[in-house]
Amino acid sequence: MKLWFHVLAGALIFLPPWMGAQVAPSPEIAGKWVFVSDESKNVPYRGPRPNFGVHAEIVIEEKWVSITNSRGARSHRLQVNLDESEHRSESNDAVSITKGRWAEGALVVENSLESAMQDGQRRTTVSTRILRREGDHLVSEHRITSPTKIETVSRYARAPEGGPPAPTPFNAKISDLAWLTGRWSSGSGPRTTEEQWTDGAGGAMLGLSRTIAKDRLAAFEYLRVVERNGTLNYLAQPGGKPPTEFVLTKLSATEAVFENPTHDFPKIIRYTLKDGTHLTATISDLAGAFPIDFEFTKQ
Repeated sequence: MKLWFHVLAGALIFLPPWMGAQVAPSPEIAGKWVFVSDESKNVPYRGPRPNFGVHAEIVIEEKWVSITNSRGARSHRLQVNLDESEHRSESNDAVSITKGRWAEGALVVENSLESAMQDGQRRTTVSTRILRREGDHLVSEHRITSPTKIETVSRYARAPEGGPPAPTPFNAKISDLAWLTGRWSSGSGPRTTEEQWTDGAGGAMLGLSRTIAKDRLAAFEYLRVVERNGTLNYLAQPGGKPPTEFVLTKLSATEAVFENPTHDFPKIIRYTLKDGTHLTATISDLAGAFPIDFEFTKQ
């Protein structure tokens, strides 16, 4: 029998049936998994990038297998009956053909994905994914062989029951974050972003972020850092929406990290000060996955 899954934009978001009629599906990979580390080497990207999603749930029944794969607020699910036929799926002008096999205790999945490019041309991406258990972890090896060659390795742990644990607050006072005060500017030309922070008078720092594109307001965000219960809480209101809170988990004279593991994205907000005049704001998912940096200069 064969294993099927759905691949989109080079990332596995899917799932399939098993093969080798003489071999029953292994329950070892079943369950809920969460990304813990990117063990890839010599890859053309910065920061951890899970090749199997940030969260994955694999369900194996007698006649079907399904995976719910998610990143941020986006979630994808595929259920496939166990049979001998190849699996072909079409979505958003993309065609995916997948087949798989068991090999030495690992699930090997081969995929061919044909999709349209921005210039109207079509491109076929050929890849192989190997899913295997390594101790208590699930390891996903993803090898793209055409049109370019990239190998990535992601490690996953069993997701804790009841959802992610609450972060451990870091003991701090509002005055410990004084280095963030001031006006910070990022970018030049037709698109710029600036972030301004007041001092911590009254136990709170007030912030405002705005992005200007082609002389028009493209985005804004109300921000606050408040001293509460011996730690600092970061409240973000993008577009003036209701606030989302992040708790301080790390603080030094040059770095502050705030976390909310239950938020869709980001789950981590990190400020890093360089030489007193340059600031990097980084938002990311669990374990620092899919980081997005904003580089600021003090004005």
